[in-house]
Amino acid sequence: MEFASIISSGDKAAVEGFFKDKSKPPHYRAQALEVLFRGKRAPISGRDRAFLVSLLSDPDHEIRYMAAKIVGDVKEKYLVRQVLQLVVDDPDYTVRAQALIATRRWTMLTHLFFLEKALEDQNSKVRKEGIKSVGNLKVGALPPAVISRIEGISATDPAPEVRWAALDALMAWRRLTWDSISGLILDDNASEALRIHAIELSDNLPYAQKARLNALRDILLREQSIPLIWTAFQRVNVYLTDDPVVDDGLAELLKQTPLENSATVAIARHLKSRGYFVERKDGSWYVRRI
Repeated sequence: MEFASIISSGDKAAVEGFFKDKSKPPHYRAQALEVLFRGKRAPISGRDRAFLVSLLSDPDHEIRYMAAKIVGDVKEKYLVRQVLQLVVDDPDYTVRAQALIATRRWTMLTHLFFLEKALEDQNSKVRKEGIKSVGNLKVGALPPAVISRIEGISATDPAPEVRWAALDALMAWRRLTWDSISGLILDDNASEALRIHAIELSDNLPYAQKARLNALRDILLREQSIPLIWTAFQRVNVYLTDDPVVDDGLAELLKQTPLENSATVAIARHLKSRGYFVERKDGSWYVRRI
């Protein structure tokens, strides 16, 4: 209540006093700090800049997090190295990740040391943000070893969100190949969302369409996940004009699911066009070949 009252008052002196009172909860102090810098844009004063630098080493991680975020919000690019140093030094993963996010627009090849530290981080969010920052760099300036490292991460990192970011970086650099994602698309042990994303990225690889058709057909025959099957079906249904094996597989899938959504309705429509009797009845699909 006290904090809300001070914020709504618009009294900057009161807000500053609240922030300086270290007996207040850090979460609210961090919000007060954000209010103090609201509306400011670089170049900020030397006093404000020194203040933010001091807060990057504050004992409380919520204050360090907010200080890094503010550097990004006010676009104070001259503090990029001080903020990126948090990637190396800060014990809190949320601060390390925020340091990467806040500085991404100014990150350059000369900051590669910090980004490589992020790629080694034990926390998946930090690794993901590190990859996104690396992905923003121009591929022509990157050492080949860094590109190879991202390729390796795209195939082996245990966190799906990290592999996702790595695939996006490779696509941005035009280094994504069918060989680098074909195994993932058919990997039963990979997350459904990651496999779907890999299929979507493969839309940008026209030279691999024949190989992709075979892989997506394989998904239609062996998978049970409706979202995954729908993603594959959308891309190959135009070719399924004479494939009774796939039709039978889709018929069995429809029989086994109670779902009625855009995916199952589209599959039902396809089966009808292929000579099946399809009816929705009592919350189930009834399917038989005519």
